[in-house]
Amino acid sequence: MNPFYQLVSLELLFSLSILSILFISLTFLVIFFKSKLSIFIPNYNSVQKIHNSIVPPFGGTIIALCYYSYLFFYKPSAWILDWYILFPAIFILVVGIIEDTKGNVSANIRFAIIFFASIIYLISTPELPKLDVKIIGPFLEDYYFLKILFFAIGLTALSNGLNMIDGMNGLAGFTALSILTGITSVLVLNQKFDFIKVEILSLSILVILFLLYNFPYGKIFLGDAGAYWLGWILGVYVIDMYIDQNLNSWSAILLIFYPCTEVLFSTIRKLLQGKSPLKPDNEHLHIKLYYMLKGPSERKLEFNSFTTLCLMPFWFCSCIAVVWVHFYSFLAIYFIFIMVVIYTYYYIFIPNPRD
Repeated sequence: MNPFYQLVSLELLFSLSILSILFISLTFLVIFFKSKLSIFIPNYNSVQKIHNSIVPPFGGTIIALCYYSYLFFYKPSAWILDWYILFPAIFILVVGIIEDTKGNVSANIRFAIIFFASIIYLISTPELPKLDVKIIGPFLEDYYFLKILFFAIGLTALSNGLNMIDGMNGLAGFTALSILTGITSVLVLNQKFDFIKVEILSLSILVILFLLYNFPYGKIFLGDAGAYWLGWILGVYVIDMYIDQNLNSWSAILLIFYPCTEVLFSTIRKLLQGKSPLKPDNEHLHIKLYYMLKGPSERKLEFNSFTTLCLMPFWFCSCIAVVWVHFYSFLAIYFIFIMVVIYTYYYIFIPNPRD
């Protein structure tokens, strides 16, 4: 039998085709009627704003709508539809939609909701991964509430990190696709892909289709709802996958390295500057790089897509690295160290926009 047929049946291909048509149709309608939808999009002037015109922030909401509709009809038994995952995810999505359409949900409230949604998931899930980290790993095993807190902070960071990079054409989408590719690679190498192939394939296809609109022309963005929701769901996938004790948990850090590093650097920097970590600014790496590459002259809106390509070492290399780590587990720490050094070098030597 053809190996590809074993992986993806004709029935699954047909259902994924229907899913693709649904997403393309809904996204086309949102973009086509964006002038009428603009009354639902708050026109606030954020310091992180790059696009001058209004871009619909509903790409992620469409992904979520199509994803859940597909799973409810095609695979209602999917574990991602369990109540302790579905309800927190929907809650995050709804709050994000309110922010996308009203612009009046404070960053503190959004952070708290994502954090407590993570707590609900973590205390309800039957099992959590064990960390292959000396001192920290055994300590967290002895104090389960600290282990829950650790994973809740990680989920919240990943969710917020994907939202931070959503304004750059393709950056959030490619980062999400890289994480999905890494998850798929690990599952295939460990012969566990068949269990959740429907969930992974359908979400991957939706992200790819989103990128066709988002990169390089920036016709639509994930939005707060989509970025928070997608980042959180990806975190849930990573946590569930690394429950398998045969997997090196250091490679999980590789998968989510870029968005979580954005949050970590941003938090440390703002605390050192005496600012609130939740207050937005324009000193994130991708924004600094964009303004450095752009220079003083005006550029076309799709120019920020070039910034996304320049940041490829962070959002792409992780999905390749996890394959190497599968065969040579000791490489994980070296990959993480190298990426931290490169990120730090980029950040230090790229000037701030105000400079």
